[in-house]
Amino acid sequence: MTEVAGQSEATVDAKHRDLQRFLTFYQTLYKHDRPEEWFVSVTKAFLKALQREKLAQASLVRIYATVRHFARWLQKTAACRALWHFCLETTRISL
Repeated sequence: MTEVAGQSEATVDAKHRDLQRFLTFYQTLYKHDRPEEWFVSVTKAFLKALQREKLAQASLVRIYATVRHFARWLQKTAACRALWHFCLETTRISL
């Protein structure tokens, strides 16, 4: 993963876990992994699910920021759009 200068390994690991958590939620909820069907409603449902877990506010903010950044990156990266699980595991993106 291309890391932001100054980010600790723990931060990078947390962001990677955040994305894995979202991808698991998405695939469990929709039974597929087609990112072209990722709408705002999906992200909102994910955030509501996180709120039910009673996570700390700082964790919710970090997770949302990570997922939002990933969504923007995914929109710009047409080659990876159909292979987002593969890209996530093999490409260390800047979070």
